Amino acid sequence: MTTERSSYADEVLSGNAETITATREEEMASTGLSDAPYAGTTPSGDRLTDAATGVAEHAADTAQRQVGTQVEGQLARVGDALEVVANAVRQGADQLREQQPQMAGLADTAATQVDRASQFARESDFQSLLRETESAARRQPALFIGGAFVLGVVASRFLKASPKQPGGKHTFAGRTNGYDR
Repeated sequence: MTTERSSYADEVLSGNAETITATREEEMASTGLSDAPYAGTTPSGDRLTDAATGVAEHAADTAQRQVGTQVEGQLARVGDALEVVANAVRQGADQLREQQPQMAGLADTAATQVDRASQFARESDFQSLLRETESAARRQPALFIGGAFVLGVVASRFLKASPKQPGGKHTFAGRTNGYDR
């Protein structure tokens, strides 16, 4: 009788397992999900790809908005700083006007240009600045690459001249870059 019970129990268990598996497969198929390994382009694969793409696009949009907000804040500060510089240059021009009128004229021209840069910095938003940069790079790629090179050299010199922490690490704005000189 124990053998009858065990074979009966095996049949019930295997039947339940098949029923459970079939029910699970039906539920997954009805929701568009599948267990099938590498089933190709199934509706569930498309859904997962679409969901992943949506999440990635949302993350990129969020990051771009945050960077844009920070850049616009920095542009406003740059505009304010340039205005202070323009005013200082104008004051210097006023002092030179009696002794060296030609130098005062050059200083006035420089102050006007700095004012224009200040206004541009204040009025530009991140997207327009990005479009302007891309447009300039397409119009004059050699100048753009040369400017990027010069900027890299200046940045490397600046980092090289930054104070060295004990342990051979450099600090920049309170951060450590971990490179030795």
